[in-house]
Amino acid sequence: MEKTGKKISHVTGVLARSVRIIIENILREGGALQEIRMRIGQPLTVMIDGEEQILPLKERAHIVTKEEIKETIEYMSRYSLYAYENELRQGFLTLEGGHRVGVAGKVIVDRGKVKNIQYISSLNIRIAHEVIGCADELIPYITKNKKYAIH
Repeated sequence: MEKTGKKISHVTGVLARSVRIIIENILREGGALQEIRMRIGQPLTVMIDGEEQILPLKERAHIVTKEEIKETIEYMSRYSLYAYENELRQGFLTLEGGHRVGVAGKVIVDRGKVKNIQYISSLNIRIAHEVIGCADELIPYITKNKKYAIH
């Protein structure tokens, strides 16, 4: 639990305060958080144990604001969005702990290449997780004599 809690804190710590409170409340109820979706003018949604949920659960849906997206992006970039321009051109940011944040907004294109993303309107935060055994079938192809020595 400590490992998971620490891993999730890399995500909750960069959310806008209002969104952070809602997410922390849902985490207390248990379940494996897999994604957080923030879209301006749309309900805050999460994927927990493979099931999409609109938050908060027991009240009217929380509608994500432009200010919440801005605050979250500022926290994620440590108030230096320009330092993340290369990642943003690819449409994502990587947070501490390996979490990935898909970013959507107005794309600035110059000569067929993405220069920047402006007016960010949505964030899709994917929680990093371990999938034990997912490469088991590949091990024989990348090892010698069944030892774990890479070719």
